[in-house]
Amino acid sequence: MGIQVRVDRGMCMGTGECVFTAPTVFELDRDRKAVVKDATAADQESILEAANGCPNFAITVTDDGNPPLGP
Repeated sequence: MGIQVRVDRGMCMGTGECVFTAPTVFELDRDRKAVVKDATAADQESILEAANGCPNFAITVTDDGNPPLGP
């Protein structure tokens, strides 16, 4: 199953930090909220950097359903 990336839209402020850090994985939708467009489009390190850079910690990264890798 591999890495799973989720964005809590209720927590997302739409700053775009995740898009800046991992543009192949994240994008902002018409409501200016982050969405995952392709969780396989970057390496784990880049995805975790984007998750850790989220000012509201709206991004959760898990690996095969195990406890979150970050943040």
